[in-house]
Amino acid sequence: MVLDRNLHILSASRAFERISGHAPETVIGQHYGKFFPDCRDGGGCPAEAALREGRISTDIQSHTIPGRDRPRYIERIAIPVARNGATEQVIEVVTDVTERKEMEVQLLHSEKMATTGEMAAIIAHEIRTSLTSV
Repeated sequence: MVLDRNLHILSASRAFERISGHAPETVIGQHYGKFFPDCRDGGGCPAEAALREGRISTDIQSHTIPGRDRPRYIERIAIPVARNGATEQVIEVVTDVTERKEMEVQLLHSEKMATTGEMAAIIAHEIRTSLTSV
């Protein structure tokens, strides 16, 4: 999507519709904070940072999206667009990374279980070794 300096949506894609549930033609002209409250509440959204600092800004946050059964992890990459040395617009790439985050959690859990199993095997070996001498 493309945002102006005041964070009003100038353009949105069908991908944004799949993530947010809002058709592109219905969001044009609206404030971006309506869809991402951290941009409305001064929470430091990437689009604001890109406008302020003139460099690419990213974040991943959990968002509750209407019509979805559970919160989704949304990655946002804000790319400033400068004209005559001044940042006038921001192109923001919005991606649903929920599956990736869930897989990371599963991998971490699996690693913890593997470590627990290794520790249990070492403890069992030490106990058996001690009992063998008795």
